[in-house]
Amino acid sequence: SLNKLTYMKFKLLTSLLLVVLLNTTSFAQNFEKGDKALGFGIGFGTNYYGSQAIPPISVSFDLGIHEKISVGAIFGFGTNTYSYSSLYKWRYTHILFGARGNYHWGKHISALPEKLDLYAGAFLGFDVVKVDYDGYTGIDGEDYGGLILGGQVGARWYFSDKFAAFVEGGVGLSAARLGVTLRL
Repeated sequence: SLNKLTYMKFKLLTSLLLVVLLNTTSFAQNFEKGDKALGFGIGFGTNYYGSQAIPPISVSFDLGIHEKISVGAIFGFGTNTYSYSSLYKWRYTHILFGARGNYHWGKHISALPEKLDLYAGAFLGFDVVKVDYDGYTGIDGEDYGGLILGGQVGARWYFSDKFAAFVEGGVGLSAARLGVTLRL
């Protein structure tokens, strides 16, 4: 099934990312005050009913406002589908945008490498959903939107002062995100 295939892809990508991360050396510093980070991610595992038709893609921005605190924004897009027999099929297109804040707690653990940035935080955003219905009743789906409040946990591994890979879990269009971060 599609969910098992998505989960297997997620496990493979996560395993490869960990191998690369654990075998790379660099001299990058952890996330700090004044840092600006632009992230590009792809989501795995749906947080919505049905299955993913188009994996969620996202862009995020984080600004370090304190040695251990960042604030920022996130924008995402994705679709999921749900069908009941061959007679009813719904397609949901999600556009998510919002604000986020993170506490970078990895600095509290001196045994961790400096190139590893561990963080957890809160998210407040809005999910705009376009609904398309294809069924024999002829009834159209109704578009909707809603406020989303939640949190995320994540890790960035800096390969250099300007480039990192990340994994993040929590609220949003998917249960987990993998991607790259560019420090501006």
